[in-house]
Amino acid sequence: MFLISQLQLIIANPAATAAGIFWFVFYVPYGFLQPRYNLLSLSTKIISCFLLNTPIAFVWQIICMLEGMGAGLQWSNLFVGPSPDDMFSVGHCIIMMFVNGTFYILAAIYIEAIRPGDYGVPLPWYFVFTVRN
Repeated sequence: MFLISQLQLIIANPAATAAGIFWFVFYVPYGFLQPRYNLLSLSTKIISCFLLNTPIAFVWQIICMLEGMGAGLQWSNLFVGPSPDDMFSVGHCIIMMFVNGTFYILAAIYIEAIRPGDYGVPLPWYFVFTVRN
């Protein structure tokens, strides 16, 4: 029992450290986008939402902008930008988070199929292009 708890500590601590580092590294691009927010086009903002932590950071920024106007985030302004010049909304970010989630789930399923670990039969990398009987 003691050995198992020690093994869990050995595995958990580096994993927690790596998760924190990865979160910070994937948050860094937003640090470059935020000061230029008003200069970015709608398409640039949507494309930048493919980066992992950028959509949630944009959501908080837009919520703060809406709170500053006194409107707050409501169901009625979910797809309305915080200003007449800015059409990027919280709804766009939510859609992009669903797109990102779908992409990463499909990527995980694919990687699990080609690299199943110790107790599985790996499929070839091109299995999605083959015809099954």
